[in-house]
Amino acid sequence: LAGVLLASTAGLSLEISTPQATALVGAPGKVVTRWKALRDVNVYLQDADIRPDDRLQFWVNGGLGFKRYREYPRRIDEMEAPALMRSGDERVTNLMLFRGGYVEAGRDIPGFAFPVRGQYTLKVTYADAKEGASAESNVLTFTVEDPTGDELTVLQSVRNDPKILDARRVAPTKALLERFPDSRYLKWAKLQLLQERASELQNRYDPDTGESLWQMDAGQLTAVRRQHFARMTDSILSDTNWRGLEEESLERAVLYAGRGGDSATANRLKTDLLTRFPRSAA
Repeated sequence: LAGVLLASTAGLSLEISTPQATALVGAPGKVVTRWKALRDVNVYLQDADIRPDDRLQFWVNGGLGFKRYREYPRRIDEMEAPALMRSGDERVTNLMLFRGGYVEAGRDIPGFAFPVRGQYTLKVTYADAKEGASAESNVLTFTVEDPTGDELTVLQSVRNDPKILDARRVAPTKALLERFPDSRYLKWAKLQLLQERASELQNRYDPDTGESLWQMDAGQLTAVRRQHFARMTDSILSDTNWRGLEEESLERAVLYAGRGGDSATANRLKTDLLTRFPRSAA
C-alpha cells in the first residue's frame, strides 16, 4: 500500500487495508491497521475514538473533503493500557466501523460512516503528544451501494435502532437475525450474540432459557456447556460467507470448539486460522 506519511520523529508508521472494499449503505466496515514502530514507543492499539483525547482518528471523504468520523465505544475492555512496541516491532489490529457519527462544529452527529451510495475514501491518523508519536495512514477507497430486497428491510431496522449492528439490544437483534440470517448487515451482530451466549454459560445460565445452572454438579454443567459450545461452533462453520470477518469468526470457532471439549477441531481450526491470518492473536 502506498501513501504512508511520516514525520521524522513520528515513531510510527500506519498502513490500512480492508477485506471488503464494496459495502452497502450503513453496513459495518472493517479496517485492518498495520502498525510499525520506528523507535521504542507506547501505543494505544485499540484506541478507536474511545477516550476524550482520541489518539486514533478516522477521517472519511464522501466527496466534500475529509471529515472526522467518531466510532462510539462499545465495551469497557476496549479502553486498554498502551502496548510497548520496540523499534521494528509490527502489530496488526482489526477495527470495526458501524455505530458512530461525524464530528461537526465540535459536536457528534450520529449516523453511519457511509450514509448514502457513492465513492468514499478513508484514512486513519494517530497522535500522542505525551509519547511524541504520530502517523497518518494511506487512503482506502470504498464503493458503497444501495441495498435491495431483504437487505433494504434490514437497513430500515438498523437505521431506526443502530445498536442492533453490535447486538447491544439483544432481543431485536435476535429477532432480525431469525428473519434474515444471511444479511450482510448482521454478520458482526451474529458474532456478538454468540459471545453473549458464551458469557451466559460462563456465568452458569442456560443461554436458551435464561435458567440458572447453579444446581448442576460439575459433570452435568460440563456436559451442558459442551453441548452449547458445539452448537455455537457449528453455527460459525456453517456460515460460508462472513463478509470480511473470516478471521474473527475463525477465532471464535477455535475458542468455542476448545471450550466444547473438541480439541481435534479446535487444533484444526487454529492451524487454518494461523495459515490464513499469521498475525492473529488466537
